[in-house]
Amino acid sequence: MIFRNILGFFMPLAVVALVIIGVRQFGRGTTSVENRAHVMRRIFQYSMLLASVIISAIGTSGLLTRAFSSSDALTSDSAALARDASFTIVGVPVLIGLTLWTQSIIRKNPREVESFAWGGFVTLVDVISLITGLVAATELAKWATNLPDTTWPSSTARVVVWGTTWVAIRMVKRSASNSAQRQVGNLIGSIVGLGLVVAGGVGVISSLLQIAFDLQNDAFVYQTNDATVSGTITLVLGAGVWGGYWFARARLSERNSLWHSYVLLIGVGGAFVTAISATSVAIYQLLVWYFGTPDIDIARVHFNDTPANASYALMGLASWWYHRWVLHEAGRRQRTEVRRVYEYMLSGVSLGSIAVGIGILVAAGIESLTNSDVLTTVDTANTLMEALTLLGVGTPIWLLYWLRIQTLAHAEPETEAPTPTRRAYLFGLFGIGGVASLVALITGVFLLLQDVFQGDFASSTFRDMRFAIGVLVTAGIVASYHYSVYRGERQYAQIAWRHTRNIMLVGPKDEELAHEIAQRTGDRVQIWVQSNIDSKQWSKPDVLALVDNLPDQDALILLNAHGLEVIPVVRQ
Repeated sequence: MIFRNILGFFMPLAVVALVIIGVRQFGRGTTSVENRAHVMRRIFQYSMLLASVIISAIGTSGLLTRAFSSSDALTSDSAALARDASFTIVGVPVLIGLTLWTQSIIRKNPREVESFAWGGFVTLVDVISLITGLVAATELAKWATNLPDTTWPSSTARVVVWGTTWVAIRMVKRSASNSAQRQVGNLIGSIVGLGLVVAGGVGVISSLLQIAFDLQNDAFVYQTNDATVSGTITLVLGAGVWGGYWFARARLSERNSLWHSYVLLIGVGGAFVTAISATSVAIYQLLVWYFGTPDIDIARVHFNDTPANASYALMGLASWWYHRWVLHEAGRRQRTEVRRVYEYMLSGVSLGSIAVGIGILVAAGIESLTNSDVLTTVDTANTLMEALTLLGVGTPIWLLYWLRIQTLAHAEPETEAPTPTRRAYLFGLFGIGGVASLVALITGVFLLLQDVFQGDFASSTFRDMRFAIGVLVTAGIVASYHYSVYRGERQYAQIAWRHTRNIMLVGPKDEELAHEIAQRTGDRVQIWVQSNIDSKQWSKPDVLALVDNLPDQDALILLNAHGLEVIPVVRQ
């Protein structure tokens, strides 16, 4: 199924993006220059500790599987038995020794838990044990509901071992990790839970739709029932994971770049792409059935994938709506940079649908004009349906967001034009369109000259060039339009441009104040908490007034016994 492949490709990329963004968060408490020996020791120590956790868990779960099985299974497959026994005999003592060594180091130096190596270790163990335990729990639940191809000894053993590992590492993280490390793990767990919720919801909804519209053959009734049960199991487990990681923890954590990356990349962007792609495929199948020529004239075969597409669209829209609400719940009336990223992202995705639709439409027109003997009118008709589907889905969404964006840009050009999101969007589309036009032009000229030099120049030459021409026309339109917008606003961008400052607040902890300053100025804001600040609190109006009058350079704002003090700083 195409959307399973999309999700399978997109979700790991999103996890990697979150981990990359979290690298800087892990090292917040470390000094700028660390002893190289300590760095190497940490890499070795925590790599060995991670390996010993995995080896011990594999070995003990394998032995436990044999303990749950019949007596014959205990000695069957001597190679596997030897592997599991050696993993346990060697891995468990090494794990115990490394754990005691790590505990002694942390007791002597509590700042050890602030290191990137320690943060990477606890995060990886958390994620690995969670995913492995969930796979085993899913198999065990399927066995309990009499689904085929599942056995309980192996599933139970892995649930016990990896579940215990997960509980243990969560207890360790609670007492020996910083907020950034916990946030990275919680957001990755939220991705896993949300993915399971979507997959389970799609399984349940699609199987119910197949039953409702009688799209199943008699031979597949039991398979459909199995899909409903399997989807329900996945949905319940996913809801539990997502609720535990997102609702209970990640949702309430600091709304920094890492938090917004999850909400924007996964909750909004990923869900929107899933919904618009699934909707396009479902509409295309419908148009081909009524106005094109389907490959098979049997409705239940032609529409076999439609329930799944509809389910992906519904789950994608649900995720998009929820994360959109979360994104704006703290500042619905404010035009923040995060809101701009959201609007421009959806505008860009829908514009991509339009661009592909126009390109296919141009290619379909060339197909019909060349009167190909190879490509029949059936191919042209279905291609036309595909183009109209993409245009029909993408155009209303693009107009909705782009007209809103342009209205605000025309009303307040001095404020909107210089924003980094708008400049990146306009210049990015101009750049992408320019590169695509160049590639398409080279491809088209190559195909043209190849036929000319071989003496085969004919209408078939233009048929071979149809996609290059389609890309050239579409990319040219997109690039020229956005460059004209970019060029018309260049004066405002030049007047209002300045570099992003680093502002450090030294005083009592007030994450809400730091967040408001960052949203108000677009600067990077950090808080260092004084240990002797007693009951003093920041005066929000005074701090905001001070920030508005800061010079265009980095600054430290200190709350001392005499009030607020500003210290200009230069980063080396």
